Amino acid sequence: GIDDAVLRMASGGIERSIYTTIDPFPPGALGYALVNINAHMALVLLWMFGFSIVSAGVSMFVVLEREEKLKYLQLTNGASKLVYWLSTLAWDLTAYYVLVCACIVVLAAWGFGEDYNQGIEGMTLLLLLYGPCSFLLTYVLSFNFRRYSTAQGALAALYFFVAYTFVGPILSVGIVLGPDHIATRIMNIMFSAICPTYGLSLGLMKVVDFVGFRSQVGLSDDASIFENKLLGMQCLILALQIAVYAVILFVMDMRQEIKGFFMWLLGRSIRRRRAYRKNG
Repeated sequence: GIDDAVLRMASGGIERSIYTTIDPFPPGALGYALVNINAHMALVLLWMFGFSIVSAGVSMFVVLEREEKLKYLQLTNGASKLVYWLSTLAWDLTAYYVLVCACIVVLAAWGFGEDYNQGIEGMTLLLLLYGPCSFLLTYVLSFNFRRYSTAQGALAALYFFVAYTFVGPILSVGIVLGPDHIATRIMNIMFSAICPTYGLSLGLMKVVDFVGFRSQVGLSDDASIFENKLLGMQCLILALQIAVYAVILFVMDMRQEIKGFFMWLLGRSIRRRRAYRKNG
């Protein structure tokens, strides 16, 4: 251009050119946080997608056994419902924990950021609790399906949709308001209680950026990853969900027996009242 020609004339014919570069203002703390959360979300999304399929996959055999009357055949041959569900859960968890061990080995080789041991421990406990929690929820939701293929696809989409839809926006809100803000904490607790996959994804975000989250919530450098403001709340919610989903599963599968028991109590009460009136 003209500027290049003027520069060459002024420099005695030496081949030179003018290049313009613009250095924007530094992004600041909020900008860096958004860049980090996007990078970490890419990793967590892959995990959420995979574990959503794993969690929903256990519904296949449960619905299939109910569809083909295999569960009924086992129960009529002497197996109790408690033994049936315990054996089903034990089999599914055995296969799941093999997968967890493989994931931990891969991630241990890849690294857990600046705090290696804390990352290993946090990731291990999260995945150990997520397995029985998500499987029991899948057993509960499987009662709504008659076809195993529909159950697996629908539940996988549901788990991934809830986690994918809400974890990113809520983490962004946490960056603006602060991860320790009461609104952020309420939303995290609420969605973690609704969907275990959300709790897992939020916990994974804290594991992969443990040092960053620790500084954001105002904890010291020697704070454990199992502090209540870090993974403590997610682990507690997952543990409580295991007990809650187990009770719900028991009630749903025993609803005919429970209904019969209350009908027996009602009939007994009516008979006793009639006998009292007759004798009185």
